[in-house]
Amino acid sequence: MGIFSRFFKGPPAPEPALPLRLLLEATRASDPHARLVDGQVHLSSGITLGVEHIETFRFDNGNVRTATVTTARHPTFFTEGLVEFQHAMGADEQASMSSGFRSWAQMDLATLSDAVQADPRHCALMEITLPASEQAPEAVRQIVLGPVAHYASEPVDADEEHPFCPCCLLTRSLEAFMPVLRAEQFLGVRLFASRADDGSFSADCRINGQDHPDALPALVEYARQWAGTGTEFRKQYVIIRPRP
Repeated sequence: MGIFSRFFKGPPAPEPALPLRLLLEATRASDPHARLVDGQVHLSSGITLGVEHIETFRFDNGNVRTATVTTARHPTFFTEGLVEFQHAMGADEQASMSSGFRSWAQMDLATLSDAVQADPRHCALMEITLPASEQAPEAVRQIVLGPVAHYASEPVDADEEHPFCPCCLLTRSLEAFMPVLRAEQFLGVRLFASRADDGSFSADCRINGQDHPDALPALVEYARQWAGTGTEFRKQYVIIRPRP
């Protein structure tokens, strides 16, 4: 039993090969040379992917919600692995997991694939210089800004003073990441902010799969500044890395 699975109770886990096969299918949309080797997906970028099924929940109407976790490793840049969770819905278990893996590949994998290149091909790149202090020398960190997902139930105001761009979620909460920016390692950061129909706000942030609550107040405050009403969310996956 996997390290996550023992914390959940529910229907029997799917055949172990199913999540791996579905993950492989999702990655081949961007990497036709992806292949299975010893229970992992190997990509042409040098990244290897492991996957574990966590939970399957079946609703009374027949729909299914699944949760899986992927661990991405690279022999040079993130040998210990970057962890991220996939939560999805579908008409059945296979459709649900496929949906989760496709979304993960379009956002997270796209970012990871660019992050192992000296010069990202598709993602925007930010560079931050951290001044020297009594505890640490000057350091330079680069941030690979992955694709953004944006949904709004009401039309977005085209005249908004500062429309949503690939840097907004991070720059509006950057102060909360200053302590971890000193880390000389790759960090995978999940950013999410939302407004509900009732006008309430929520946010989520994880670093390498672990909650990072320090960023939540800034993300909620950022959401409060959005123009318009109705349901809206903005989410993104970014990589913080040392300068190559």
